[in-house]
Amino acid sequence: MSRSTVAVAALIVLIVGGFITLQIILSGPGGPLPVRVQTLNPEASTLEATPAQALYFLIFAAVAAVSLIGGGIVLGLVIRFLDREITRNRQNRK
Repeated sequence: MSRSTVAVAALIVLIVGGFITLQIILSGPGGPLPVRVQTLNPEASTLEATPAQALYFLIFAAVAAVSLIGGGIVLGLVIRFLDREITRNRQNRK
């Protein structure tokens, strides 16, 4: 099985899962998919969020994204400078 086949299969699974989640959110317990509502409290719900919870999620997601991007930039710079030094040392040997 090639990597592209695995990637396409994973993408299809993610899209189908997102569609099912969207259907559950939009239709609720009266919809075509059987759903048992466990609580009506939005602070305890897995499908609803209070404004404070949404804000905390956005802040966390932004911090995580900036951290990943910053780490990638630092790692790229370190590898670039190490490669430059290796190339310089190989040229000096000749």
